[in-house]
Amino acid sequence: MGRVIRVGAMLLLAMLIGAFLAAGPVSGHVGDRVGHLWKKHLKSNVRNLALETRKVTVRDTTATVNDGFNSSLLVMCEAGERALGGGSELTGGTIAGFWFFGDDPVVKDGTSTPVGWHDSVFNDSGTTNTWRVYAICAS
Repeated sequence: MGRVIRVGAMLLLAMLIGAFLAAGPVSGHVGDRVGHLWKKHLKSNVRNLALETRKVTVRDTTATVNDGFNSSLLVMCEAGERALGGGSELTGGTIAGFWFFGDDPVVKDGTSTPVGWHDSVFNDSGTTNTWRVYAICAS
């Protein structure tokens, strides 16, 4: 349920930002055209990332957490890789009362380059649960 709320909030935020850009002074620059945004601002970045990326691998780790306890997991990409994204999931147990928080990329010291993924949970489900954190790594 928490992920659904987060995704909904992110979509709402994206729509609000889009409406602001279309109505604001930036609209003269953007010209109300998605084509302009793609050609002038996004295409080269996506193309460069695609050219730089030769291999994509999902790296993960799992843990068991007893009822009434917190757990944190960290998964790192290998040297020369960077994280394109990541997440976490319950892999065994009861979802009711199992709270995810702190879902974040891990950045390389002194840079903004993501090199892994981190998440934390609190288990108040009444059972022992197993969960997983994963990073989508590319080299």
